[in-house]
Amino acid sequence: MRLRLFAFASLGLLGAMVLISFRTGVAQEPFELAASLETYRAALARDGEVLARVLALDALFIPAYLGFFFELASRYRRNADATLLRFGLAAMIATGVLDVIEDQMLFAAIRAPEALTEATLHLQHVLSQAKFHVSAIGLVLFGASLPMRTALERAFAVSLIVPVPLVSVVVWLVDDTTADTLYFLRWLGYLAGFTSALWLHGRGHGAVRGAPA
Repeated sequence: MRLRLFAFASLGLLGAMVLISFRTGVAQEPFELAASLETYRAALARDGEVLARVLALDALFIPAYLGFFFELASRYRRNADATLLRFGLAAMIATGVLDVIEDQMLFAAIRAPEALTEATLHLQHVLSQAKFHVSAIGLVLFGASLPMRTALERAFAVSLIVPVPLVSVVVWLVDDTTADTLYFLRWLGYLAGFTSALWLHGRGHGAVRGAPA
């Protein structure tokens, strides 16, 4: 039951962030990349209010997705590869910590853009991209640790291993316009992962058959 609650909460918060970005054209990702001070401050002046709403939802999303992965690890602890599962969960915890720090750095930038420096923007860039890199590692390890006995279990594992890690790497190699599309695809990858978890565990499948989901 708790796993589905965390998955529903994650889906709802994620969907709200995607909707805001789709309706306003304002996303968090451009603020996670290094830019000139003038460009960054102008973007904050123009989009800071909307960005703050996205960050507020993200602050709620962090405990939701961490709770989801804690419950998922607990559910699969008897049937998964223990080493991969342990390191995958550790990587997701590290992702959550980096996410919290990133959000607070962005909130600080919204409140006091005049205090920003080139060094601050480079630190923001490194922190944000490290977060995505660590999360990709965590998803690959987590997905690879899971049993793949049925088509649903294999689909769920693949939804963790492939979409988000792949997009998170390719996005570094393309121009800004293509990157914006890939950011949207990454969000869809997150949505697909939580949706497949609900589908898998809502139908009585999973690591411990008959156990509460």
